[in-house]
Amino acid sequence: MLMRRFMPVQELAELQRDLMELVSRTLGSASPEVDFLANTEVYFKGGHLVLRVELAGVDPKDVEVSVAGRTLTIKGERKAPTVPADDWLFGEIA
Repeated sequence: MLMRRFMPVQELAELQRDLMELVSRTLGSASPEVDFLANTEVYFKGGHLVLRVELAGVDPKDVEVSVAGRTLTIKGERKAPTVPADDWLFGEIA
């Protein structure tokens, strides 16, 4: 009997890859100009296609949404807090 070791992080990474592949086959691949892919939900409600996009830290007034052909573009910018250079200890958030 062959035993397979369960590796949750690897399983989740494979699931994410498979879901992204499914979305790209269904809706078309992402533009080569993509800087960031936000967490997204896509579903039908009342006969309408609904997209929910997580844009933490982005002011909704500054979000720009456009559609050209089969391409949906969502643009927004998160403003970094102003912190004096001498006060920085560590940072990973862009």
